[in-house]
Amino acid sequence: MYKNIINYLYSCAPILLIITTMGWGTNTIVAKVSVNQISPMMIVFLRWFLLSIILLYLQKKNLKTAIPIIKSRIIWFLLMGGIGICCFNSLFYIAAYYTTAINLGVIQSSQPALVIILSYFLYKNKISLIQFLGLLFTFLGVLFVVSNGKLDLILNLSMNFGDLIMISACIFYAGYTVGMQSRPKINELTLFTFISLFACLASIPMLVTEIILGKFLMPTLIGWLLVFYVTLVPSFISQIFYMRGIDLLGANKAGLYTNLVPVFAAIFAITFIGESIHLFHLFALICVFTGIYLFQSSKA
Repeated sequence: MYKNIINYLYSCAPILLIITTMGWGTNTIVAKVSVNQISPMMIVFLRWFLLSIILLYLQKKNLKTAIPIIKSRIIWFLLMGGIGICCFNSLFYIAAYYTTAINLGVIQSSQPALVIILSYFLYKNKISLIQFLGLLFTFLGVLFVVSNGKLDLILNLSMNFGDLIMISACIFYAGYTVGMQSRPKINELTLFTFISLFACLASIPMLVTEIILGKFLMPTLIGWLLVFYVTLVPSFISQIFYMRGIDLLGANKAGLYTNLVPVFAAIFAITFIGESIHLFHLFALICVFTGIYLFQSSKA
């Protein structure tokens, strides 16, 4: 009976993808709760170190055949794991010191717009009129967030420092997304294993810098629980379920579910850490979702 239930769940894409986005939505909560429980670079290092161990064990049969491909694309893996994943995570956890989990989630939802812009500059992909309108709506939503609904603050350059850091983080992850278009042709999980490993290696000099600057904080009990959670749920389970969702639905349809991440982030922030959602957050979400809808309709 239990096997039948598990088989059904693992073949039901909507359930898998909703669990995936819920897991990713909790990442902003982890970032906020981690403040004063563990330093940013420490959680980044431990997250990718533990995940690398898990994935290397699961993929041990595929490692030998993949290594020649890895060697031939070493620069690509350094960029994807080091700059794309490690820098995004580092800035993400630093941003949590200065802004709210809701803001983190809303700003993170602007990544599709950033991907379109980077694709234009790196691959000369044309931006259609509909996509351009989508960009305008998305960035209007981000402006609502970083200005707390008071757009005159932007004119006075009085924006929240944490929001600006989060925008920078999203640029790095958009670069990672664009870079994945030229990924090596190997098993998806094997690919993710080596990206995680390079992310872990790239976090070491950042961790050393944090120690030298006196910003290092050993994890408390809560800090360790957060590390284990963020390793197992957003990093591992959500990733596995997302890959399975892509297998069942295709990349385009599965990708639509990622639009739920800021919604779950807001719900969890209000429910678990007592944050307040304001009218400008709702306006921001409406603008961002309108932009995402325009991006998707341009692909139809």
